[in-house]
Amino acid sequence: LGLLIFLFSGFIVAVWLIQTRVMRPLLRLTKNMKTLTNNDLSIVLNNDDSKTELGEIARAILVFKENMVERQKAEREIEKAHDDLSAQMHNIVMLR
Repeated sequence: LGLLIFLFSGFIVAVWLIQTRVMRPLLRLTKNMKTLTNNDLSIVLNNDDSKTELGEIARAILVFKENMVERQKAEREIEKAHDDLSAQMHNIVMLR
């Protein structure tokens, strides 16, 4: 009976460790990736310094987010340049 209780306790601890160390972070990463696919940059990513695969995934998601921010900034700059050029062309046409 004591061995059975010991084994069951070990099983409970193993399940708890898997839940807290693997499943929760994995679910959080999945949620963040889904949020990014909707162009929603409001996600907050912890700077995960862990050397695990989950840490690598978290850092990769951070790179995706940073690239999306830069792309959106470039798109706004292109749109502004386009608007400026259109305004200049309009002024040239109006002067003729």
